[in-house]
Amino acid sequence: MNIQKNTLYKINILLIIFSTFLQGFNHSVLEENDHKLILKVEDESPIEWINSDQYPQDISAIRLGNSNSIDISATLSIPLWTMVIALPTIEKPDIQSNNIRRNIITLEKELTSGDIQTINSIPVIQIKDIGYSRFNPGGVLVINPIQVISPTQISIIRSMNISIRFPEWNQSYSRKTKPAITNAIQNSFVNKKYLREWQKVPEHKLAKPVEYPTGHWFKISVTENGIYKIGHQDLVNAGLSNQSYATTKIYLYSNATGGREIDNTPGIAVNPNLVENARLIEGGDNGYFDNGDNILFYGRATSGIDADKNGNLNFEQNAYSNVNYYWLLVADTDGSPKTIETVSPSTASADYSVATYEKLDHHELELTNFLRSGKAWYGEIFSGSGSSISLIFQIPEGSDENAELKLQARGAENETVHYFKLFLNSSTSPFASWSTPNWYVSSKTMNVSLKSGAPNIIKMAYTSSKASSQAYLDYMQLRYQAPLKPQNNELYFWGPANSGIIEYNISDIGLSDPVIWDITDWSDVSILDVSTQAKELKFRLYNDKSNRSHFLVTNAGKYKSPNQITIIDNPQWNTLRRPDISAQYIIITDETMRDAAEDLAKFHSEDVKSADRLSSIVALQSQILREFNADIVDPHAIRQFLTYAFNNWNTKTRKPIYVILLGDGTFDYRHIESESGDYVMTYQVEETTGSGNAGFASYTTDMRFTYVNGTDKRMDMAIGRINARSNTEAQAAVDKIRSYTL
Repeated sequence: MNIQKNTLYKINILLIIFSTFLQGFNHSVLEENDHKLILKVEDESPIEWINSDQYPQDISAIRLGNSNSIDISATLSIPLWTMVIALPTIEKPDIQSNNIRRNIITLEKELTSGDIQTINSIPVIQIKDIGYSRFNPGGVLVINPIQVISPTQISIIRSMNISIRFPEWNQSYSRKTKPAITNAIQNSFVNKKYLREWQKVPEHKLAKPVEYPTGHWFKISVTENGIYKIGHQDLVNAGLSNQSYATTKIYLYSNATGGREIDNTPGIAVNPNLVENARLIEGGDNGYFDNGDNILFYGRATSGIDADKNGNLNFEQNAYSNVNYYWLLVADTDGSPKTIETVSPSTASADYSVATYEKLDHHELELTNFLRSGKAWYGEIFSGSGSSISLIFQIPEGSDENAELKLQARGAENETVHYFKLFLNSSTSPFASWSTPNWYVSSKTMNVSLKSGAPNIIKMAYTSSKASSQAYLDYMQLRYQAPLKPQNNELYFWGPANSGIIEYNISDIGLSDPVIWDITDWSDVSILDVSTQAKELKFRLYNDKSNRSHFLVTNAGKYKSPNQITIIDNPQWNTLRRPDISAQYIIITDETMRDAAEDLAKFHSEDVKSADRLSSIVALQSQILREFNADIVDPHAIRQFLTYAFNNWNTKTRKPIYVILLGDGTFDYRHIESESGDYVMTYQVEETTGSGNAGFASYTTDMRFTYVNGTDKRMDMAIGRINARSNTEAQAAVDKIRSYTL
């Protein structure tokens, strides 16, 4: 009975253990030492070509037993053998094969030349995804058992030996004290003999928490790009005392990305929580912010156009939040806040002179996730064969009429062919047409001739092989050269994709008292000291192709007001972001289930027998978002938190081991369709496969929250979830855990 209870307890603690790879073949270790591993692999499984009669028009798969598979094209997947190999370091080892035994298989259909080329280009053996499983270096041994001899014949590996020689490693390190290897880690590797010696436990970094000034904090929400104005009275209305404040006490902060999504790359450094932004006190020349004065700052939407390091402009959609938050601090003591400066243009000779700019008109509605999974949301619906969607794009006078049109749509039904046609303005002849099968994503880029100075109507007509079939428009975008002419409107424009001194010639302004803002660095914007001459603005500045300049022409009449200003007493920026915390078991939950979470933490840290106790902590998701993304919703804030805990919490060799997400989750981060079920965020993976089947390859996997050690995609903590939707449900689950264990 005690053995059974102990086993149940360990199962309960692990929840979801580190995943192991499904192996459709037999393998054995012939030799294992600290510098070499020799394996033998073999598989006598029969070959099966599933849906061969549909190839190459539709999806098919060559299968070998229960091996893994990989899509090599839109219509074919092939088998792969995979296993995880422990390594002494994350350096790539030397790998060779010998004693290969093959047999020849005749196929029932011919393979296409493209698939033949792809199959034969895949190495027979390779080690990929080298990284860490918690503290142990390792890599995935991938074996391609198929080689194509002719369009109707393939060669299958039935057995072979694989020799892996490890690079030299520091054996003195292996003599240091190492934590015990868990069963989950041990079972995930083929070679287990040196697992403990090869562990690389990260040094405790002792990252000191950032101490922000004390004072009155205000949370400011914005949803659009623009220059925002906050008056003294606005802050008084939000709860600030009605008195004068020294301008040296007023600070502005944002999150580290300016509202965009957190980088999802594993292994990136933990972002600073708050980044100071420049602000301008309008009317504060006397050194005080008081009645009638305003605070000006540049605010960004969470989605928008960004320039990449190669100088390409792209629209970046934030799938997690429509609201960006800025934090205004009226500090108790004087300091040196970042101020918006007025800068003079360059006086150097121009390398380029421009009177136009690259303009992107991007239309994208986020209305439905009909897949009920993943990050992809869609807009207008084609509700049956014969339906259409028309979009109007107003093209400024003087624009280049040759434009690039880019769009993405998707069929919403299988066993259907979806047909699309594009019409421009009143033309009855389509300028583009295509079809796509089933639920595939349809992405198209083409040239189109527009009418300058007029509304351009692009009609997208839809028919299908089934009258009741449906499809959705994801987005439509035009890219063209437009004149630098505000015409009484705000004008956002980018420098050209060239490096050098650029002379910008802006005409037909229309705005009274126009101001040019340099918003290239969204956290440190400036005002250009440029005066209007003959209703024109002309200035020169250096432009770097890898960091294209970004400007805004506007005036005081166009300044925006925040959506909301809320005073936050004691925001608590460092309750989790501290190196003195020690916890092996982390419970992440919602405020509504806090009581059940505290009971679960007490159970693991106090109620179980002493040998099984784990130091435990409850972390509210709202507090994680506050300390790791300034309150902006993004699941990667959880990964940033776990990365910080793994590297900085004071647990020496016993770093956080287990994570439990206590609360249900959903794909609807922005509550577009419903707020129901959204308690602890899920991690939605949107895989893009060779079949164009993105979205249907999407899935929820909490394991990616624990990619915290190294750049690999491998779990470094055990993680699981209790899908409760109330404290009552959560407490019931905790009570069951208690009754099973005690």
